[in-house]
Amino acid sequence: ADVNQVGAATFDGTLTIVANATYDAGNDGLTVTGDVSCSGTFLGNSTTTISHNSLTINSGGTYSATNGTTTIVGVYSSPFALCNSGTFTNNDGTLLLNRAGNQDFVGTWDGSSALHNLTIDGNNGTKKFRQNMLIEGDLNITASDTFTSQANTETLTVNGDVTVSGTLGAASQTGAYSFGTLKVESG
Repeated sequence: ADVNQVGAATFDGTLTIVANATYDAGNDGLTVTGDVSCSGTFLGNSTTTISHNSLTINSGGTYSATNGTTTIVGVYSSPFALCNSGTFTNNDGTLLLNRAGNQDFVGTWDGSSALHNLTIDGNNGTKKFRQNMLIEGDLNITASDTFTSQANTETLTVNGDVTVSGTLGAASQTGAYSFGTLKVESG
């Protein structure tokens, strides 16, 4: 069955969108305190804020993000916070990872499933990507946070600006990193 959200909504628990079903988040905000699993279609539209504990896009599933900010605050199984085996559409929005702890990206986050903007703000957390990653817009890593690849061989391409107050990459990094611009701030 399809669901069209009217007004802001908060779900205490998980949200599962089964195959052939659509969840339309409307324009007023959505918070899911648990995990989101998408085998059908999730439409984030122009709602300004969406928050999930974690996000799994299963094969055949489509997650169309908001053009505002989607925040991931936890993990579905430590350290995994985001898994994409389907289709992720960024809609020029921002993805914010802000768990105080580790969070990893699993699956495809490049090509047609690229991120637009990514902000790492997790209070001493390490965020890792496990396959090549493309960010069409900007990357911001706040003080005391680390963003790196899992095996240090994956590539990171950021077409926009990269601002680093924390740590980007690892000393043993062999995968290529390329940026539009790079600004390293004290922190």
